[in-house]
Amino acid sequence: MYIFVSEGWADNPKREEDYKKPEMTDFQWYPINALPYSEMSAGDTLWLPQVLEGLYVTGFVYFGDTIDEVLDKYLVFSEHPAELPPLHL
Repeated sequence: MYIFVSEGWADNPKREEDYKKPEMTDFQWYPINALPYSEMSAGDTLWLPQVLEGLYVTGFVYFGDTIDEVLDKYLVFSEHPAELPPLHL
């Protein structure tokens, strides 16, 4: 997965039909201070708060049978992307 953060945009965000997946048809926008962490995968809570505070992250999260079961993780955070180690899986 790749994560992109934007601090602004023009027009209303929308999704191109060609990229829609059946399981991803309903999008909702939330204020940064009211994100529904309880509805996200267990792995998201391990890195998303730091990214939203401006840190860069590299690493992995391995899940079990569900997205609520984290089996293993390796996450490295940095204030500068050049300081992140290369990730070889």
